[in-house]
Amino acid sequence: MKCPVTGEELGSMGEPVAVTVGGRTVYVCCRGCAKRAEADPTKTLAAVEAERAAR
Repeated sequence: MKCPVTGEELGSMGEPVAVTVGGRTVYVCCRGCAKRAEADPTKTLAAVEAERAAR
């Protein structure tokens, strides 16, 4: 899985960080991305869905 904010592989910057975005729990690569994910929930959730569709 990739970080929905940066596109980097989860775990590449340490333990992934869980954050609630739009009522859903998503994982990002770091605390900085957690804030960015919360700031733009529509973009974050779209990235999560795109990642899932690509699997």
